[in-house]
Amino acid sequence: MPSVTIAQQQQQQQQQQQQQQQQQQQQQQQQQQQQQQQQQQKQQQQQQQQQQQQHGNSKNELRFSN
Repeated sequence: MPSVTIAQQQQQQQQQQQQQQQQQQQQQQQQQQQQQQQQQQKQQQQQQQQQQQQHGNSKNELRFSN
């Protein structure tokens, strides 16, 4: 009988370790999502700069045509 109870305890410990590993994986996924958001913000800034440059060029062309 005691040998059976020892085996059960070992199985429970292994299950707990597996749960901890799953939690670590979830944290890594969250970090990746944050990095993607930062990249998106950089892209938006670049687009805004390009739009401003286009406006500037169009104004210059109008002045020359006048």
